[in-house]
Amino acid sequence: MVNDFLYKKILIGLLEKNEVSYYYFHLRFAIGPGELIIAINELNKSELIKVTNNLVSITPKGRKYLFANKKSYFSNEYKPWLEIPEYMKVEGISLEESYYPIDFDLKFLEKLERE
Repeated sequence: MVNDFLYKKILIGLLEKNEVSYYYFHLRFAIGPGELIIAINELNKSELIKVTNNLVSITPKGRKYLFANKKSYFSNEYKPWLEIPEYMKVEGISLEESYYPIDFDLKFLEKLERE
């Protein structure tokens, strides 16, 4: 399977509702039409889902497959929102140097020490 995460969304969506239109996946998971058609065709070829009159339903084989692999399908190990894109990663602040904001008045600390 090419995009396991996408297939996971589709199969879990079919567990929520028995029979749905293509548009349900777009509304529920924001899957684009191109990706959706490719994924549904792949799942249909593997007989995990059935497509009749533009309605998609999960087959008994699909349910068995999903529950046999439930650890990988229902775990929350994949958390894309925790991954930091490479272009956003920078060197950290050195712990050896003191950090002061750009407009910080160093004389303010001297005034506090006198009081």
